[in-house]
Amino acid sequence: MKGQIYFFFLLIMMSSCAIHDGMMMSTSLPSGLTEAAYLDYAIGYSRSDYWFGIGGLNKDAQLYEARRNLMLNYSLKESESFDILTMDRKKTLFLPYARVEVLIIADVVESSGRKVTMSDRYKNSVLNNLTLTKNYLSYNEPVLIYFKGSTQKGRIIALNNKTATVFCNKPNGLIFVRNFKYSTLFKTENLDSIASTTGFRVGDEGFYKINWQSGKVYTAFGKIIGINKDLLLIETEGKLKSVLIREIKQSDEPSNSN
Repeated sequence: MKGQIYFFFLLIMMSSCAIHDGMMMSTSLPSGLTEAAYLDYAIGYSRSDYWFGIGGLNKDAQLYEARRNLMLNYSLKESESFDILTMDRKKTLFLPYARVEVLIIADVVESSGRKVTMSDRYKNSVLNNLTLTKNYLSYNEPVLIYFKGSTQKGRIIALNNKTATVFCNKPNGLIFVRNFKYSTLFKTENLDSIASTTGFRVGDEGFYKINWQSGKVYTAFGKIIGINKDLLLIETEGKLKSVLIREIKQSDEPSNSN
């Protein structure tokens, strides 16, 4: 029996792999330019999942979906354009599961003498039936990902039903794209709307009565470094803690316990 189990796992491991391919292209900027500046980068992403070879039937144009998300993630101004586009396609096989991912990254260039506009008809056709904001988050928004007591910076590239797809650079420089639950993602910018609802802002400092664990409440001095629909991310005593907004209270006087 053990031999059969080992053989089964060996078969899975031998059937597991990831294949990468892609391409790079540069758009032709107009000749005779006296000035051009690279401002930022934009990201488009699409994914299809398969079990036993079945799945992905709701997508007929995965590359187009990634291109559409690229345009959603960065709305070009009149003097801006995309340049040096890279398209990476990754096929991951881990029997009986398979995944196909498409990632497009483009530099955003501002150049004198160039005007790019999008008609309302064009924008409406691209944005039709898409969720542009969810849980106070929007496309291309920078976020803090809080996981296992530490944070990682990322950028929203897709808003899904229960998760958001986030583009990140690891500390070692490697790029990865992952889905994260909304409860682990914290806003650091564009805070007016969520601040008016919750009454808290990033950067607020003070003594907070926090329900840390097992019903114990401690009062500690902390600083809010992130906020989402339900939680505050507080830095206190050299540690990070996500705390339910409905359970937190602000205190004028420090104390050790309550």
